[in-house]
Amino acid sequence: MASGLDRKWDELSRILQDAPELKDESGRLRKLIIFTEHKDTLNYLHAKITGVLGTPEAIVVIHGSVKRDDRRKAQALFRSDRSSNSSHSRSVSGSARLNCSADM
Repeated sequence: MASGLDRKWDELSRILQDAPELKDESGRLRKLIIFTEHKDTLNYLHAKITGVLGTPEAIVVIHGSVKRDDRRKAQALFRSDRSSNSSHSRSVSGSARLNCSADM
């Protein structure tokens, strides 16, 4: 990102906002799981995705410091909640997996 451009974020942002595969039949975002290796990247994406979705409640973050019980609750909520905008941008049908492990 030395040039001030973040092409990977620009592409992910475009996918989150425009990709028809990530929308259900009513136009709501489907659930999305993003895997990243580094916590810095996780924090960066959390802030950026919150900006796109408009609410931090739309995102659940799981990392090594999250207690097992809290992790299981987050996973159960992700699997069961049918409402849009609650836990990883929600809507039950399907989940996409993107690997954003490159330096951001």
